[in-house]
Amino acid sequence: MGWCMRLNRCEIAYQADRSPLAKGIDDGIRRGGRETRAGRPRGCAPTMDEPDEAIRRIVGAHPRGRPVDTSYLNGLCFLLSLLLVFLTACNSANVTQSNFPHQTPTTVLAGGEPVLPHSQIFFHDAPLPTQVDLHFSDDTWTVAGHDVAATRSVAIPACCNAVTPAPIWYHSLNTPVLFAPVIDNERVYLLASDGYLHVLNELGGSEEWRVPVGGELTSNGLAVAHGLIYVALAGHSITALDASNGRDHWHFDTGGLVRAAPLVVGRDLLVMSGANSLWCLDALTGAKYWVFHSEDTLAEFWPTRTTPAVSDGLVYVALGASNEFFALNLQTGRKVWEAALRERMTGGPMVDEASGLVYIVTWSGRVVALDAHSGAIRWDVRLTGGSETSPALSIEQNLLYLGSFDGSFYALDARTGQTQWHIQAGSSVIASPVMVKGKGQSWIIVDTQGGECLLLDGRSGNRLSSWNLGEIRAEPVVAHGVLYQASLGDQGLFAIRL
Repeated sequence: MGWCMRLNRCEIAYQADRSPLAKGIDDGIRRGGRETRAGRPRGCAPTMDEPDEAIRRIVGAHPRGRPVDTSYLNGLCFLLSLLLVFLTACNSANVTQSNFPHQTPTTVLAGGEPVLPHSQIFFHDAPLPTQVDLHFSDDTWTVAGHDVAATRSVAIPACCNAVTPAPIWYHSLNTPVLFAPVIDNERVYLLASDGYLHVLNELGGSEEWRVPVGGELTSNGLAVAHGLIYVALAGHSITALDASNGRDHWHFDTGGLVRAAPLVVGRDLLVMSGANSLWCLDALTGAKYWVFHSEDTLAEFWPTRTTPAVSDGLVYVALGASNEFFALNLQTGRKVWEAALRERMTGGPMVDEASGLVYIVTWSGRVVALDAHSGAIRWDVRLTGGSETSPALSIEQNLLYLGSFDGSFYALDARTGQTQWHIQAGSSVIASPVMVKGKGQSWIIVDTQGGECLLLDGRSGNRLSSWNLGEIRAEPVVAHGVLYQASLGDQGLFAIRL
């Protein structure tokens, strides 16, 4: 008989559980087995068709043919059935995962946006300046823009009002001079395109000493404070030199070209680097406080040429590759607000603390006044011809002064942006002007690219005096009632008594 019939018999025997029929089946299996063994060809191995001890155990038969008690099989099958039901239920049921407490980190925001770890990097809190740190004497010119608000406004002694302006000395360097000097401790510190820092005597103009700094035509200005002169060495490493002898105190590699003059605000040194970076360093040691990088991708274009301005704990900065104007926390470097101007900024920033406005100029000639605390635009006007000059401020007259590429020079209402007067200067005005306050009178000093240095009446724009000093790119500076004007065309420095 076949294997399938054997299994059917086994199943019948299992379910019969010692019934009379089971005995008969058992006897049949034994007889069939003997018949099968007897009829198996010689040399053939036993097949699965033959009953053996395992088959007999399955059907509950004793080896000798007597049936055994198979009741335990019923219990085992019952337990296996329960196990099968349980496993099926577990497999089809939804598995509930254990809930472990998970705390989501709080997103750090700056200016209403998440702080990106690669753009706003914080090392240490920068110390805030004191009131003494924010006072700038009219007898010196130690930072670009004269003060940290970059007002380019200075007062002259009362005695100078009775003196007719006239040149008092000239120092030739035999190399083009593109950048304005700084004046402190009766010395004039001047960068020239020969790669040297030249130090002149303030009274007579004689050179006291010089030091090589490299980076021809790459550095764009100086700052002096704490007995140190801050200059870009080889165009990218900001260096602190002893202001009395030029000895190196410390230097820091910014990783990008430094094309704007650094700014010292108390213990803080602000350095523009490349097209989209602003570093805040310790002015005495060079240690890092923080660095801010704009998110713009044009990092290889338009290196920043404008110096930041500081007021009320905020740093206002226009980065060269950015179309956004930023206000940063001076202590941490975190963004407080930003204003999208959608074009490159070439002049400013300058802060009018009395009105709470900050001004910025774009290459197309837009002059934009923004709320210094929120960044909201208060007014926006456009000058014909475009501009890259930073404005000068007359607080007494509420006027802004700036020029344009087409040779126009403007006086704008600082509150509304309306033009109060304008003149034709004769050629492009690319250097920032200076506001000079005298007793009962105010003057504006305006330089043209064609070489004219103009002295204008601050109220009307009338021309009072002028000098031809060769092609001019550097802005004028005033200290001790003396105008210092660097000349590209005449390759030297002029000193003019006002």
